[in-house]
Amino acid sequence: MKFIYIILFITTLASYSQDANSIGKDALIELQNKNFNGAAKLFDSAYTISGNHDYLYEKAYVSYKRKDFKSTIKILESFIHDVEAKDRYYQLLGSSYDFIGEKDKALNVIRMGITKIPNSSRLYYELGVTEYGRSNTQEAISYWDLGVKLDPTYSNNYFQLMKETYQSDRKVYSMIFAEIFLNLPDDDLKKKEASSIVYNVYKTSLELNNTKAEPDFTEYIGEYDPSKAAEYPFRTAFQQIANKVYKPTLKIGFNEIIKFRTDFINLWFENGYNELFPNPLFEYHKLMIDEGFFETYSYMTLSSGNLDEFKIWMFENRSKFTEFINWQYQYPIDLKTFIFNSSAYIEN
Repeated sequence: MKFIYIILFITTLASYSQDANSIGKDALIELQNKNFNGAAKLFDSAYTISGNHDYLYEKAYVSYKRKDFKSTIKILESFIHDVEAKDRYYQLLGSSYDFIGEKDKALNVIRMGITKIPNSSRLYYELGVTEYGRSNTQEAISYWDLGVKLDPTYSNNYFQLMKETYQSDRKVYSMIFAEIFLNLPDDDLKKKEASSIVYNVYKTSLELNNTKAEPDFTEYIGEYDPSKAAEYPFRTAFQQIANKVYKPTLKIGFNEIIKFRTDFINLWFENGYNELFPNPLFEYHKLMIDEGFFETYSYMTLSSGNLDEFKIWMFENRSKFTEFINWQYQYPIDLKTFIFNSSAYIEN
């Protein structure tokens, strides 16, 4: 009889877990539809059934989406110190304190999370955001840089480095961060911003004007000695190859940019710069050139810079697009085999 009770107990627990999972999925749908009240109630029900704190976290996230940061804090503070918390718990709590102006509390929460989860790229991203809000720009950049090193597949650190380096006169760095970001899962609005940055850097750097005889992806680099290539920073090598493949033109559109990108990568590898300056993005470019997908990939990468031009191309090349998407699903960018030294792209 005791054995039967154990089986019934396990079966009941499994049923509860299944019910909570189903309710949680319904709650996510409500959240996507911006029915915040309905989503919060469903997450609450899922937690009551299962006792899984992830559902309380999701309920807190609903409040966060409603910009009710005090409710987010109240929910998270009710359990975060008593459970084996996950990095996203601390991230959401720290961000919420930051939004209500309690920046010291935000820092304390994030640092507490890092103490417990020291290799969290997510938490170093949040620490960078908080320090940036305190006008500690260089500290923020160093945390985002560390976040990239800890987990090169976490997108938000690239996005912040993209935005920060775009303000400098070394926009080539911003372009690199933006394009890696585009190869990772993230919010569509942020992807549009990143795509526009890639397009604008190419367009403004390559466009001919009365004062420009060569592309200007970075500030003037002076005389270049190829025999000392390893002693130069990445931006100098990039500019030197760009100068060699540059074809001055009055009109810069997708075709001109893609031609430049293709010639650039081929010459970059011919000169052995892929060995001197390891870069997973350029390795991916070379793979796609060899496989015949680089044109399609580039149109997608640049799309937000000129939507009208992209729509025309898309209408005429839908089969190429479908073929590439199927290929890319099998062969995404490799950010782990080819280590990305992000520090080389944020030098002072």
